[in-house]
Amino acid sequence: MRSLSLLLATTILALPVAWAETSSTQPTEDVSTSTPQPFIIPNEARTLEETLRLAESHPLIAARQYSVEQASGTLRAARGARWFTLSGDAEAGIQAYDDEDDSGSAAVGNLGLGFNQPLLDGGRRRGAVYSAEQRVSAATENLAWQKRLRRYSAAAAHINLWLAQELVRNNSDNVSHLEAILTDVRGRMGNAEATVTEVAEAESRLASARAAHAERLTALSSAQATYVRDVGEDTSRVASPGEGLPVGTPVGLQPHPLIVSARYAVQEAEGLIRQRKSAYAPTLDLRGRASHNAFAGTTREEDASQGQLTLNLGYTFLDSGVRSGETAAARAARKTAEAELANTTLEVEAARLAAQGTFTEATRRLEESARARTENANVIQHLAQEVRNGNRTVRELLDARRDQLAAANAWSQAYANRVLSTYDVERWQ
Repeated sequence: MRSLSLLLATTILALPVAWAETSSTQPTEDVSTSTPQPFIIPNEARTLEETLRLAESHPLIAARQYSVEQASGTLRAARGARWFTLSGDAEAGIQAYDDEDDSGSAAVGNLGLGFNQPLLDGGRRRGAVYSAEQRVSAATENLAWQKRLRRYSAAAAHINLWLAQELVRNNSDNVSHLEAILTDVRGRMGNAEATVTEVAEAESRLASARAAHAERLTALSSAQATYVRDVGEDTSRVASPGEGLPVGTPVGLQPHPLIVSARYAVQEAEGLIRQRKSAYAPTLDLRGRASHNAFAGTTREEDASQGQLTLNLGYTFLDSGVRSGETAAARAARKTAEAELANTTLEVEAARLAAQGTFTEATRRLEESARARTENANVIQHLAQEVRNGNRTVRELLDARRDQLAAANAWSQAYANRVLSTYDVERWQ
C-alpha cells in the first residue's frame, strides 16, 4: 500500500523560492555514529532536464523506431509488387546422344530472360499498399506515444529519487534533533530537572527515529534502481525538479498519438478488406520470355533463339468458401478496430480529465502542507525554551518534533506530487 501511494504521488511541483526558504538542511549537531547515514555520494546532482535527455535514448524508444523501419520496409515491398519483374536463368551441361547416323557427346547450354507485368488484379496490390501505408503511420504514432511515455517515466523516476533523498534528509534531521533532546534531558536529570521517565521516552523516540531512517535509506536504494530502469543511466543524486511544466486550461480533446494510431488501424483493416475482395476479380498479366539454346556436338553444332509475349487471364470459379471466409474475417477485423478506436478515445479523454484533476488537487495539497509546516515551525521555535523553563514537558517537545517530521515529509511529498502531475497532464494532451 505504501508503494502504491508513492506511485500515485508521483502523478505531482514546488516553487523554487519556497524550496529555498523551507527545505530542511543538514544537521549542524554531531550525530552519533550509530545513526544510519544517507547513502548519497557527494557529486554534482543531475538535473531533471539532463534526466529527460538521457531518457530519449532508452532501448524502448529504439525498439519503436525499428518498428517504424520495419513497417517502412513492408511498404516498399508492397509498392514494388505493382511493377514488372525481370528474371534470368542459365543452364550448362554435357549431353550424350545417339542418332541413326551420329552419336557422341555434346556441350549444351541455355540462356533465358523472363518478364512479367501484372495488369489487373481486382485492386489487391492497391489494397496492400494502402494497408502498408496505414501501418507505417500507426507505427509512427506509436513511436510518438512511446516518447511521451518514456518522458513521463523518466520524470517520475527523477522526482521519486529526489523525494527519497528529501525523506532521508528529513529523517536524518529528526534523528539529530532527538539526539540533542536526549542529551539535554540527560543533563537536566543530573541536575534533578528531569525524570527517568522523560529520559526513557526520549531514548524510545530516538530508537524509533533511527529505525525509520534505516527504512528511508532502503527506499532510497529502491528509487535509485528504478531510476536506472526507467532512464537507462545510473546516478547517485538528483537535483530539485523545479516547478514542473506550465499547465493551462484544455481547449478540447486534441488528437492523441494513441487515438491517431487506432484510426490508422481501422484504415489498415479497410485495406485488408480490399485485398480480400480482389480475389473475386479476374487477373491479367503480361508475360514475356526470350531464350537461346546452344548444342555443340562432336560432328555438329546447333544454335536456336526464341521469344514470346503473352497475355495470361486467370479466374477462380470455385474455392469452397475460402474467399468469402477471408472477406468476412477482414470485415470483422475492421469492426474490431473501430470498437478499439472508440474505447481508446474514451480512455484517453478520461485520463486527460483525471490528470487535470490530479494537478488541481496536488496544487491544493501543496498549499495546505506549506501552511502546516510553517505553523509547526512557529511552535517548535519557542517550545524548546519553554521546556527548559519548566513550562512544558519533554513529551510535548517530542510530540512537536514528531509533528515537525510529518509536516516536512508531507510537504516534500506534495511538492513531488505537483511537479509530476504537470508531466502527467503533458502525457495525455
